[in-house]
Amino acid sequence: MIAESYLLPTVICGHSDFLSKFDDILKLFCEVMESETGMESFLPLIKYVFSIRDDISVEDIAGMVNKHISEEKEDEVMTLAERLREEGKLEGKLEGKLEGKLEHARNVVIMLAQDKFDFLSESLINDLRNIESLEILDRLFVKTLSCESMEEFKSLVNRAKSL
Repeated sequence: MIAESYLLPTVICGHSDFLSKFDDILKLFCEVMESETGMESFLPLIKYVFSIRDDISVEDIAGMVNKHISEEKEDEVMTLAERLREEGKLEGKLEGKLEGKLEHARNVVIMLAQDKFDFLSESLINDLRNIESLEILDRLFVKTLSCESMEEFKSLVNRAKSL
């Protein structure tokens, strides 16, 4: 995409430089948006910008877009902005749910191991808290059930950390 190749070097530039360059691209896209299929062309650009820049808000983009589009298309842009906000909320909820599941799985493994071996060192607990995969935590839970010694458990945790 032409816009992506134009924007790629701007990933490292400052906020105002990026907004200035992005404003130029938006002007071109807004001309395209006046066509019937313009909005479908616009959404990938906006998603791309949000994926490469975390300092750009929906309001920044909406303000720039509103400078270049006709009043008829303004409602469509606001609908698009709302859709992007909702997608962001959904992504946040999904990330929160995943983090909650990870935290629960970590706690279950820790409680099982503490119950089985009476004590876990702080470093071993930290190692378990740094595991970021539900699948690995689930396998670790099952393996912990059949562990016969603390040394065997430590070995399992060390292997899990390297995965």
